[in-house]
Amino acid sequence: MRMQKKLYDDGEHSTCLSETKIIALEAIDFSWGKRKGDFLWEQKYLDLLCYKEKYGNCDVPTKYRADTALGRWVSDQRKAYHEMKANKQSFMTHERVKKLQAAGFQWVASRRKG
Repeated sequence: MRMQKKLYDDGEHSTCLSETKIIALEAIDFSWGKRKGDFLWEQKYLDLLCYKEKYGNCDVPTKYRADTALGRWVSDQRKAYHEMKANKQSFMTHERVKKLQAAGFQWVASRRKG
């Protein structure tokens, strides 16, 4: 069912889901689950919050030695945000922007090294 919802959300043909069925399922609090990309994004977001707790900011260096994947992820968020603002294809969503801004995320990297 989750795959059919993904197809529907992406504007592709779903063989078993219609807007009416989706509304009915959501009315009974049906859980669609998260897409793999959303789950991975949430995991890195939690890592960012841990970084903030430790250092007091979200300014993770791109080459952060303690967690190079987090440094790359932060850099990717900035790039995706700027792509979204330029009306280019981007994985950034308004919901993600709000979460990052609420955490104190800066869309332009500082010049310090990590």
